[in-house]
Amino acid sequence: IKFEYPLGGVPTLTFKDATLDQIGDNGGTLYYLQSDGTYKSTGTCSGVLIKSGYMTDLKVILQGTNRIEANNGIIRGHVGSSQYFKNITIIGEEGSSLTGTGQGIGISCAPGYDMTIENANIDVRTASGGGTPIPIRAENGNLTIINSTIKASNTKNVAIGTIDSGNITIIDSTV
Repeated sequence: IKFEYPLGGVPTLTFKDATLDQIGDNGGTLYYLQSDGTYKSTGTCSGVLIKSGYMTDLKVILQGTNRIEANNGIIRGHVGSSQYFKNITIIGEEGSSLTGTGQGIGISCAPGYDMTIENANIDVRTASGGGTPIPIRAENGNLTIINSTIKASNTKNVAIGTIDSGNITIIDSTV
């Protein structure tokens, strides 16, 4: 896992043959960005998350085979009203993949922002921990999937969604 935060640029989180196991089980690990641009981990229940009170876009690059198993959220755009990834862009390099399992929301951006998935092979499975588990969600924002293969499943009834408003655009992809 590599984290880069260029001055004036978008933070980039690269997964290269990475495995994050049992996050949130018995005090697992939370990975988040701090307001000074550093990367930190601490015990909690979500996968990749941002620190409270600080909003930023996020670019995720997938290289090789990657897996995130988290109790509550795989790449989580928000928890409550104080932790946010704004726009999220996930880009897969040729032959790369991300498999994610967890409860609740799988991959999400902050309400009102957009998510783009490009050239990625993503398989996200969520189970209900209360509420509706949505594997891929752009709440009140747009979700764009380009040249990708997406598998999304859960224990209830929504696989990908923009919730109250927003568009879902699928280009040269299998969902």
